[in-house]
Amino acid sequence: MERLCLMLGSALVLAAVCLYVYDRLEDARAGAQAASAVSQLRQSQSIAAVPETEQPADSAESLPTEDAESESGPASEPPASSVEREYLGVLTIPALGLELPVQTEWSKANLKVSPCRQCGSAAGGDLVIAAHNYKSHFGRLSSLSEGDEVRFTSQDGAEAVYTVERTAQVSPEEPEALREGGCPLVLYTCTPGGKARVVVYCRKNSKKGGAQSQRTATRLFMRKLPRYRS
Repeated sequence: MERLCLMLGSALVLAAVCLYVYDRLEDARAGAQAASAVSQLRQSQSIAAVPETEQPADSAESLPTEDAESESGPASEPPASSVEREYLGVLTIPALGLELPVQTEWSKANLKVSPCRQCGSAAGGDLVIAAHNYKSHFGRLSSLSEGDEVRFTSQDGAEAVYTVERTAQVSPEEPEALREGGCPLVLYTCTPGGKARVVVYCRKNSKKGGAQSQRTATRLFMRKLPRYRS
């Protein structure tokens, strides 16, 4: 009996190690694919022309889950790396050192590559972006603080600058929480295990560059002021 327990324990430890390694490899792969897409978008300046007003259908009664991939789905869904992808723009979060492409359409396969538009648009002031909790994607959203800057560069090169207003954890059964407060940009992902969703609400800065750029400009102005000796 003791030997059986040891064998079962060893098997569980091995399974946990394999799962950890698999998660890390998936994270690294997703980060590499996202970085490659951003590089191509920045170089070509020709993000796929899909009108932002053409919103993807979103009839779900609950927020997508991390474990949704294990549910039954179309058997013919192509691998993440073998399809042409359309990108809405590039999301930049300086506080997390992230620069990520945002795909126009949400799907389980697309989320393995980069964040995706869940619904809304930057131009319409109601953009919602979802991503996996890979560390290379949205896994560190909960560490954002009020006042952190977030930028979104659309397919036509227009840049919108936002500031984090607050973060929250909500239930997967509360999709209406994404619209709470009417923020023009909302980012969200799953917590480890998928029992809750981390949501970041962002308000749009009135001037390009936001508070951070204004502080920088102030410091430069102060440096130019003449110094007087008494």
